[in-house]
Amino acid sequence: MTDARSAGVAGRIVVAGLIAAGAVIRGWMLASAMGALEGDEAVVGLMARAVTHGQVVTFFWGQAYGGSLEAILAAPVLAIWPTTVVGLKLVGVGLNAVAALLVWRIAIRMVGRRAGALAGALFWAWPASFVWLSADMKGFYQSVMVCGLAVVLLGLQVIDRPEVWWRWAGLGLAAGVGWWQAPQIAFFVVPTGLWMLWNLARPSTVRPLVLGSAWAALGAVVGAGPWLVFNLRNSWLSFDARWAAGQGSYLDHLETFATRGLPMALGTRVVFSGRWIGGDAGRVAYGGLLVALVVLLVWRRPRSTRDPIVLVLLAAIGYPLLLAAFPNSWYVGEGRYLYFLAPWVAIAFGLAGRRAGVAAVVAIAAVASSVSSLYAVRDETAPVTKGLVHVPVELGGVISLLEAEGYTGAYADYWIAYRLRYQSDDAVLGVPTYVSRDPGGEAAVTSMERVGWVVADGGSDLAPVLCTFDALGVSYRRVDRDGYVVLLPTEPVTPAQVASTCPAPGIY
Repeated sequence: MTDARSAGVAGRIVVAGLIAAGAVIRGWMLASAMGALEGDEAVVGLMARAVTHGQVVTFFWGQAYGGSLEAILAAPVLAIWPTTVVGLKLVGVGLNAVAALLVWRIAIRMVGRRAGALAGALFWAWPASFVWLSADMKGFYQSVMVCGLAVVLLGLQVIDRPEVWWRWAGLGLAAGVGWWQAPQIAFFVVPTGLWMLWNLARPSTVRPLVLGSAWAALGAVVGAGPWLVFNLRNSWLSFDARWAAGQGSYLDHLETFATRGLPMALGTRVVFSGRWIGGDAGRVAYGGLLVALVVLLVWRRPRSTRDPIVLVLLAAIGYPLLLAAFPNSWYVGEGRYLYFLAPWVAIAFGLAGRRAGVAAVVAIAAVASSVSSLYAVRDETAPVTKGLVHVPVELGGVISLLEAEGYTGAYADYWIAYRLRYQSDDAVLGVPTYVSRDPGGEAAVTSMERVGWVVADGGSDLAPVLCTFDALGVSYRRVDRDGYVVLLPTEPVTPAQVASTCPAPGIY
């Protein structure tokens, strides 16, 4: 067997190992507490279930951004299994798998077959924060990733043959659908558009550039159609940025990216707490990874401006500059706003795939990083109530209790309420004590005669509720079940009554 053939076999084994590891890690996550349903995911599930009844909305419930495409894609699954948790999450995992395939195809054009295969596999298996995010059905992040990568791949193909109109139209369509999903599509459209313009703005390609741009614009209008129709009817509400609750200046956002966001994207800091993996060892690893990135990119320096590696450099350098402009970029809790940097990082490290031995070292380090990081944060990924306690995973006992007692509605923290509704198949209408996303559900509960309260045991939001019951003279029964406190009052007591009777700052 020749050295080249041996290297090829070794490379395929490395890639296959990464793919298998990514699948096993996701299986472990879904079977553990990390795979528990949380409030935002429950909303996506409720939206998907509404789609099965012909009720399709443009955006994530209660807001004018975050397209509903993933809920629409999940609808066929929920039409068969209305309360499935794993089935809902697997829709997001499936989209992530499509994204990994796109990274592979893009990377082949940029860095070659061996390096491209390693890049796609790295994207699938590392870093831990993004592997976890792929199985957390937030509602629109996976669809933005797929649309953005489609824009990049089609942009690369257009450069090769700018006269092919359908590639231009497809690029515009992907960009438009991505814009409907979230403005973060800009992380792909801006660098790809600039690189294409630089390579096509010359006399010999003026005609295909002009005609192609027209096709791309048409595709974008079609793809962004739901977004356009909604905003034409609602005075361009999507441009109202008050929801973003921006914190800090542009420079503050850049500092957050460098000190918290990028380390998370490189697997050296864990989600939520932001702890360095291994303490000081994590800081050293972060510095080492940055050096490795520079070395790999210098090693594969561009041969010309037409070289696709220029697009990687443009996207990576421009990412923090774009990110810092978003008002919500101060938040890096679970790395969702760093997620769209992942393909470029994977492609850069995929350059190690040119040598089988180096590729094996990179693959082993990536899997070890993901496993150790997820193991370290397995108790941190569950959402925390506004009462400052973790939401327990098991909710079936609470639902059974409420149903048996005839309570068809319940007030609860946001991270509990919509889970109640989703997992009970609407048998118990959970209404959050804050951030209500479904006015119809809230109105239905206010007309009920028997409405309970569900509070995570140990949360500071329990005392105000009990205080209000006593102040209003409402008798109740308390049942502790699976880490929750279930209150069964003889008459309904609303969150507004709690807020006005026994207010607790920061809770109601």
